[in-house]
This record gives sequence, structure tokens and C-alpha cells, in this order.
Amino acid sequence: MKPNSSGDRREEREDRQNANYFLIKVDFRRHASLQGEIEWLDREEKKIRYFRSFLELVSLLSEALEENGFPRADYELRGWREEDDRENLPSARN
Repeated sequence: MKPNSSGDRREEREDRQNANYFLIKVDFRRHASLQGEIEWLDREEKKIRYFRSFLELVSLLSEALEENGFPRADYELRGWREEDDRENLPSARN
């Protein structure tokens, strides 16, 4: 398949139509984290949320993407249980 075929361009247009745009304003950088506001730009009504940490910002982004039909990640974050650690080790270390 050629790099810039019409199928590729069609997929790019579809991706742009399904895109989500956010404006992130960082007000403070304290305690090894960020505080500020995020605005969801491609909404009919203005939607602004304030975040108190980088983790909260990521959570807001994730929730917005899920609301728009983006699939959830197909992996889980590691925990402190031993089973979690064994599942994520490369096979050479087992």
C-alpha cells in the first residue's frame, strides 16, 4: 500500500472528525504536581473543570474520551499484590 493513498486520507479525516480538543491552563506547579483548569473545546456548551493534581487532570481527560466513545485501555495499572508484579515481569526474569 502506498503511504498517502486515498484510504489513508479518509481514515485521517475520520480521526479528525472524532478528535477531542482541550485547552489546558496550568496555574500553579506545586508539591511536584500541577493545578489549573481544563476546557473541553469541541462541546456545544462551555465545559471547564479545575484540577488539583496531574492525576486528576489525567482522570478528567480519560473520562472525557470515554464519554466520546474512545475505548478504555486494554491494560491495568500495576498494584502492590505479588500477582500484579509477576504478570508484568518480562519472561526472561521469571
